[in-house]
Amino acid sequence: MKKNFFVITRLIIAALGMYLMYTAVQILNKDKEPFNGAMISDERNKENIDSTFVPNLLNLKVRQFHMLNNDQIRTGFIAQELLQDSVTKHFVLTDDAGYHQVLYIDLLVYEVTAQRRIIDSLINNQ
Repeated sequence: MKKNFFVITRLIIAALGMYLMYTAVQILNKDKEPFNGAMISDERNKENIDSTFVPNLLNLKVRQFHMLNNDQIRTGFIAQELLQDSVTKHFVLTDDAGYHQVLYIDLLVYEVTAQRRIIDSLINNQ
């Protein structure tokens, strides 16, 4: 029972982290155009990538990095890493120049759904 509590707590914290990341993406979207949740996430646009910034959310590696075009410190994913996985590769778009973008909203929905299934399974197996 205690183990399940800690697993559920960790999943809830991960879901909150994904929600906060989505909220930050919305706030940082300064354009008035509709936002589809895709943001530049190509490794070639980043430097000083730190993999120890926050613990991994399930199998996703959350990174902190500087964007090359404006030197802002950001938190998110490396598109090339998502492309290596058979599931997460579907959350990456590639533009005509070959640069990658992550569909953050779609990824958020997928992760929350996966976490919900795990939580339901843990509750039902008690």
